[in-house]
Amino acid sequence: MTQNLEPPEPEQFNEGDPSDAKAGLRDGNAAPLRSYLQGLSENLGLLAAFLDPKDTAHPPWRLQATDPQDGLSGRSDAEDEIGEPDEAAEWAGDALQVKEAIQAGNAPLIASSLRDAAEILENLQRVLDPDRKNRSVWQLMFKRRRRGRPAQTETLFEETAIRSAMAEALHGSPQKKNAVADVMAKFNVSRPTIMRAMKGQKKP
Repeated sequence: MTQNLEPPEPEQFNEGDPSDAKAGLRDGNAAPLRSYLQGLSENLGLLAAFLDPKDTAHPPWRLQATDPQDGLSGRSDAEDEIGEPDEAAEWAGDALQVKEAIQAGNAPLIASSLRDAAEILENLQRVLDPDRKNRSVWQLMFKRRRRGRPAQTETLFEETAIRSAMAEALHGSPQKKNAVADVMAKFNVSRPTIMRAMKGQKKP
């Protein structure tokens, strides 16, 4: 079955929770997956900043082979009947807990979060795979939200690829006409598109 990966109905889920993201991939619910990927992006940026610090005023950050629960706050999404948070938060690997683990340099918890990320990204690439023989139940489809020419970034990527293909085609065939025809067929683009890409190469 090939369908768009969309949330069937709004529902409650923990922000950036890997278990919810895995369930979203399994059930075709995009909302928890989107939430998880947003948290993952922010936490990877935080981890990169600690690994390659630009601000030398702060003390050096080090990974600590500590007890897995060290550095975790008592925060928990679950509250008891009188509205007080649980005394100890269990590790769920959600975005906030991962952030706290990174800030504390807690190596076991950081490793656990990265294993979750690897599993989710592995499953995500399966639903992105257009191969009909893929065993994934869902296929994630891209749909343009706006009409007209692609955004500048997309255009630059396409033009760079076209220029590389033209250089390769001209190397194999000195006839520019033949090279253009080959690239037109390869990228399914018009001759003016190729000319725009080649003209962009000449800009300072």
